[in-house]
Amino acid sequence: DYLGLAYNDQARTNPKITVSSAMQSLGYSIANFNRKIDKANNSEILTINLVGNSSVASQSGDIDILTVNFDVFLPFYRDDQGQIQLKDKKTEISHLIGSSDPCFVVEGDKGTVQLDSTCVDDLRPIQISSTKYHLGQVNPNPVNGQGGDINFSVGGTNIPTEIKIYNSDSKLIGVAFSGTLNSGDYSVRIPIEQMSSGVYFYEMVSGPFRETKKMVVQK
Repeated sequence: DYLGLAYNDQARTNPKITVSSAMQSLGYSIANFNRKIDKANNSEILTINLVGNSSVASQSGDIDILTVNFDVFLPFYRDDQGQIQLKDKKTEISHLIGSSDPCFVVEGDKGTVQLDSTCVDDLRPIQISSTKYHLGQVNPNPVNGQGGDINFSVGGTNIPTEIKIYNSDSKLIGVAFSGTLNSGDYSVRIPIEQMSSGVYFYEMVSGPFRETKKMVVQK
């Protein structure tokens, strides 16, 4: 419910934080991060700790440190009491950077993101169709070395649709399909070449529909 940190995985453990090439060349990497959410004020604090074995003094001029991706959600959220609250149009993103390196000088500490209000009139209408959204079972299951298929259905027109596959650690290992589809029944091949024997989960996100199912690979 926030203008919040974006993630690469379903379990939301692998954030979309990228250390710049300049900092990587100095041996810097992310040691850890911590995310704290204040529901009362609809704010969050993200703390990222970088470690490296070289001084940034060897770099001349301005350098990028890292890139953090955020997700944008509808302009409301639920507070600690479960009540719906409207967000402000402007979202402020500020940063505080600390370093033990005396040559490391930070300029600027605040930025503002302008979010347009999303009204009911702006939302795409749900189209009534004889085809409903559906994510079917893998065929065959268990999936063998010959591969398998995922059957699914989309119930709308020009609907962005993705089918992703995660391992048992919730790490994204492949995208079986990503594109825009119209109402109908479809089948997509499982990228078995990227998978070893084990338990996996496949997730379909299509318009307002989201569902995850389990499958087993036995090569």
